[in-house]
Amino acid sequence: MQTNELTHSLSDMIVTDRDFVQGDPVAVLLVAKLKCSPLKVAFVAYGVALISSFAIAIAGGRFFSNSSYGGLWGDVYYFVAEPFVGVAWGYYIWMCKAPRDVLKQLQESGSITLNPGRQKALSKISKSRLVFCLALIFAVSTCLLALFQMAWSGPRWLNINYWAMGARVVFVVLPTSFAAWSFAFRVVTNTRIFAFGFYSLILHPLHPDRVCGLRHFGKYALTSTYPIVLIGIVGYLGYWQFRHGSGGTAALVYAAIVIYVVLLPAIFGAPIWIAHKAMLLAKHKLMRPISEEFDKAFSLTLGNLPDYPRTLDSHLQRTSKLQKVHAIIEPVPEWPVDFQIVRQFLISLSPWALAIIIPLVKYLLTR
Repeated sequence: MQTNELTHSLSDMIVTDRDFVQGDPVAVLLVAKLKCSPLKVAFVAYGVALISSFAIAIAGGRFFSNSSYGGLWGDVYYFVAEPFVGVAWGYYIWMCKAPRDVLKQLQESGSITLNPGRQKALSKISKSRLVFCLALIFAVSTCLLALFQMAWSGPRWLNINYWAMGARVVFVVLPTSFAAWSFAFRVVTNTRIFAFGFYSLILHPLHPDRVCGLRHFGKYALTSTYPIVLIGIVGYLGYWQFRHGSGGTAALVYAAIVIYVVLLPAIFGAPIWIAHKAMLLAKHKLMRPISEEFDKAFSLTLGNLPDYPRTLDSHLQRTSKLQKVHAIIEPVPEWPVDFQIVRQFLISLSPWALAIIIPLVKYLLTR
């Protein structure tokens, strides 16, 4: 009976997906109303991008290459980079759904409690249209840069005329830019949401995940870096292809490098740091009463030295037991990640480690 009541109370306190996307009309439609999964949205977006690009190339007679121009079919970099349309949209939807999924698991495990006041604060964050407006503004700005890049040094199958470039912007660049910028800004929003959700964090020192029941949150932080890792890989491949070249494509490659180097540690580190602070606070709450009791017992021990051995032994036993309790709490984890998650994150840094190591090895071998 008690278990059923606890499960019922938890389900009543768990908010819905809509509560986290109220300020974003696109997310409300796809997540709350249509119940779209990230994978489904990714495939649809990628399909739209492929169909529109193929239609542009075929309509302009530039699908296959010839001696005077390069066609879409021969544009290798297009087929490498175009899947990021689906990645951007899939991770945009995933980022919208992640707060509820993570908080639900933490709440069901007893790590957090969402009282009405906490829910109201979370709802206030998600109702803001700031993320939506900023993503739209930055997406339009990205479109203007993309038009300039297409006209300046875009592939020949694309810069046939302004109608072709405009169609590419409308069907691919604008929606993809919106999804990508929304993902970036939602990283900040989700961090704020988790900061409120962790306000009353409860640690479980003996939890099987070995990080007090917060490993699911650590996996969220790691998974949120995957789009940036993919950008870094494409930037790494493009670096070797365009590092001696110039033009808009090379500029995009170097932009991908900057995004990878700057955002990867930030996206992984920000939520981890929020959880770390919450875990430290929860651990201090556990240790504070023990510390206070130990101070009292230690003072009594020193005060009863003249009465030895009549009362001193009892006070020494008390201080010894308190020290043992303190020794149990002291090794309680203070970070929501284990070695496996950290190792996977370090692996994601490997492309640019190779970019540094390979030229160095070549230099040493050719001296």
